[in-house]
Amino acid sequence: LTDNISLERISDMNLKIIRGDLTLTNNGGIQNLSGFDSLNYILGHINITNNDVLVSLQGIDFIYPDSIESVTINNNPLLTQCEIESICSYIALPFANIEVFDNNANCNSVVEIDTACLYSSATDVSTELLLPYPNPTKGKIWLKSASLSHIDRISVYNHQGIQLKVENTKNGYVDLSDYVPGIYFVEVIIDNTRYMYKIFKIE
Repeated sequence: LTDNISLERISDMNLKIIRGDLTLTNNGGIQNLSGFDSLNYILGHINITNNDVLVSLQGIDFIYPDSIESVTINNNPLLTQCEIESICSYIALPFANIEVFDNNANCNSVVEIDTACLYSSATDVSTELLLPYPNPTKGKIWLKSASLSHIDRISVYNHQGIQLKVENTKNGYVDLSDYVPGIYFVEVIIDNTRYMYKIFKIE
C-alpha cells in the first residue's frame, strides 16, 4: 500500500500469507494496521515508512518472525507502539536485520523497541495462560492453560503457512502424530484471542 493520501483505514484483508514484501509507504491517514490481523507469513521484507499519522503497528502482530527477511520502520512521526509480538520476536532472532529511525518515542530505535518489548513481556499475562508441551514432540501437544475450558479452536499450519487441520476441542491437545518431522505452527483461539506457537515435530 503506497501513496494513499486519503486512505484512513485498512479493511480486513483476510490474508494468511504474502509471498513477497509488505510495504506501507506514504499513506496519509492510516493510524494502525488492523486490516492485516489474519496475516501469518510474508516471505519477504516489512517496509513501513513515511506514514504521517500511523501510531501503532497493531494488526501485524501475528506474522511468524522466521518468515520475515528484514524490517524497516522509519519516518513515521506519530508512531509510538512498535512492541508487537511479531516485531519483538523478530528482534530476538540472531539473524534479525532491522532498521529503525525518525519515528516517535518508543519506536525511534531498535534499542527503544527492544526495551518496550521487554516491558511488555514482563506485564503480559498471556504467557501464563497457555503453555504448549512437550516441544519438541513426537505426537501430541498438550496445552497447559488456566483458560482451557475457553479454547474455541486449535489450528495447525506447516512451515509454508498452509493450514493442515482445524480442531474444535476442549481436550486441550493437538495431535501431530500423522505428520512428518519438521516445524509446525499451532494457532489457539481462546475467548477470541489468538496465540501462536512454533512446534518442532521429531521422530
